[in-house]
Amino acid sequence: MWGTERLAWDQAVANYHEVVSLAFRIYVDSIPRALDGVSCARTVGPSGVECQAPLPPLTPGRHTLWMSALGAEPGRYEGPPSSPIVVRFVVPDDGMAGLSVQSPPPPGAQSEEPTSVPPLVLAAGLDDPTDLAALPDGSVLIAERAGRIRWFREGEALRTVDVGVPDLVTGDGRGLLSLAADRDFATTHAVFALYTTDTGLRAARFVLADGVLGQRAIVVDGLPAAAVQPRARLRMGPDRTLYIALDHGGAADRADDLGSLSGKVLRVDQDGTTPADQPAGPPVHLAGVHGPTGLAWLGRRQTLWVTDNLAGGVSQLLHGPAHAAWPRAPQARFALPPELGGATAVAAAPAVTPDQADSLLVAGASGQPELLRVAVGSAGDVMATTWIALDGIDGPVRALAVGADGTVYACTAHNLLRIDVTRR
Repeated sequence: MWGTERLAWDQAVANYHEVVSLAFRIYVDSIPRALDGVSCARTVGPSGVECQAPLPPLTPGRHTLWMSALGAEPGRYEGPPSSPIVVRFVVPDDGMAGLSVQSPPPPGAQSEEPTSVPPLVLAAGLDDPTDLAALPDGSVLIAERAGRIRWFREGEALRTVDVGVPDLVTGDGRGLLSLAADRDFATTHAVFALYTTDTGLRAARFVLADGVLGQRAIVVDGLPAAAVQPRARLRMGPDRTLYIALDHGGAADRADDLGSLSGKVLRVDQDGTTPADQPAGPPVHLAGVHGPTGLAWLGRRQTLWVTDNLAGGVSQLLHGPAHAAWPRAPQARFALPPELGGATAVAAAPAVTPDQADSLLVAGASGQPELLRVAVGSAGDVMATTWIALDGIDGPVRALAVGADGTVYACTAHNLLRIDVTRR
C-alpha cells in the first residue's frame, strides 16, 4: 500500500549492542537524509543483523538509493556507502501506488574506454563566457557575464555585437547568464537572453540585424534566483516555447514547493504567456531542480534532460517530467560521477554511427579538460558513459552548443573551441 514501503538490509556488526549505537543515512538521488524508524533483529547471523526501516516519501518515477551507517557518538563518522539500488515508484490508473526494484546497470556498461580528442581553437580572448548559441549559418554567439556578446564567423576576427542591456546587474556571479537562438532564426533572427537585474532575473527577446541586437522585448521579469552565484538557463524547446531553469535561491525545500518558482523549469510562450496546453497553475514544467546548468532534448519524443548541481559538489541528470499523476516531477534522476566536479553544461551529442544510441555531452567544473558522453536508451535509462579527454586545452569547459550540422562548440575561460566528438 502507498506509503508503507520499507527498506531491508543486513548490517555487519559483531553484536546487537553495536548496531544500537549506529545511526543511518539514506541517499535518494544523491540527496542525503536521515533514515528514521530503523528496527533491527537481536540475533546476529552470518551476514550481521537484519534491519529494516520505512522509506522516505518518493515522487513518482525512477530513483537511485543507497545508504550508509554513522558511527557512535562523538564524531559520528560515516561508513562506506552501500551498493545502490534503482527503484521505480509508480501510480497506476487505479491510484494504488507501488514500488518496483530494478537492478543497477552492469558495471561494464557504466564506463567505456575513454577517448582523446584535440579540439581546434577557433577564437581567443574571451572574458568569463557563460553560454553559447549556435546559429544556422555556422556562426556562434558567445555570452560573457559582464553583458558583452561576441560573434564568431569562420574566417573572420571575433567581433562584439552591439546590444543594449542598461538594466543588467553584475557582481557575485550575476550578469548575462544564458543565450538561446530561436529555432526559426533563419526567418526571425531572434535571440533570447537571460540576465540579472535589481528585481530578479529577466528574459528578453532581441533581433540580430547588421551586427546589432536590438528591438528588445521583455518576455518575463522578476524571476527568483540566488543572490550570489545564481544558476539559470534558457533554451527554446522543440515545441518553440521557452524553457527557463531556475535555482532554488538558497533554500533547497523550495525545489519541491509548487507555490514557489524557485527550483523549477518554467515553460512559457515567446511572449511570456502560459502555453495553452500547460497544466493549470503557474507555468512550471519541471520541479525538483536545485542548481541548473543546462537543458537538452533527446530522442523521438524530444525528452528534456537537465544538468543539476546540488550541495557538496554532487551533480545529477534529471529526466522528465514523468507521470500524469505528478506531472511536474522528474521521471528519473541519475547521479553524475564525482570526478566531473559539478556539471557546467549539457548538449545533445551528434551520433558517431547511424545506429548509435542517443547521447548527451556533459561538461564539468573539474580541473581536467574533458567531457562525459552519456548514452541513453529508448526508455530514458543511462546505458553507458564515456570520458572524452580534450588534449592540449587548459581549464574546464564552461559552455556547450551543437550546430545544425552537428558541429560541437565549447568555451573555456578564454577560448572558443570546435570539438570533433565523432572521432573514435
